[in-house]
Amino acid sequence: MYKIECFQSGRISTNSYLVIEGNNAIVIDPAPDPFELIGKIKSDALKIEAILLTHGHFDHFLGMFDIWDEIDKNIPLYFSPLDEFLIKDAYLNGAQMFNSERASYNGRYNPINEGIFHVGSFKFEVFSTPGHTPGGICFFDGSALFSGDSLFAGTVGRSDWGYSDGEALIKGIENKLFTLPDETHVFPGHGYASTIGKEKMTNRFFQ
Repeated sequence: MYKIECFQSGRISTNSYLVIEGNNAIVIDPAPDPFELIGKIKSDALKIEAILLTHGHFDHFLGMFDIWDEIDKNIPLYFSPLDEFLIKDAYLNGAQMFNSERASYNGRYNPINEGIFHVGSFKFEVFSTPGHTPGGICFFDGSALFSGDSLFAGTVGRSDWGYSDGEALIKGIENKLFTLPDETHVFPGHGYASTIGKEKMTNRFFQ
């Protein structure tokens, strides 16, 4: 298991994650105002090999601009192409309501699809879990699951937007995430960490 550090920031308290292997690291879901995370990168002289997004909502990607500004403008970005429409549109991704100066992104990125994914020093199994957004994905490193806004401690992501699908979200969690070992640590996009076993037993959407 990689070393994992969680940083909570932004107006709606989004979890960003540093996943570390030696002096190399990746960032998962860089939330707005990632100043503590950037401080950690600098103080530990970490080399950031990639930025990974679980989905295209503003609170999970706006921090990448600060990371590029402060660390390295050439850090590659990865996300599902099914959420490109969200990242490009400040109204759809939610940033417009907060009058964010950087509210959307139209630049280059690397598409991720379901399956085994290698980036730099890191290896993940990527699960497609659409429902919260069409391109929602989760990253599994063999013992830890980064579930974005698909699965939370005790609940699941919202599915009341026109592009959402609540039935698909539940099926994806049941058929993919809940097949992982019960001891798998779940690191969600908001709130507290959990385990797959605990969510199977106590999450109100699956009782």
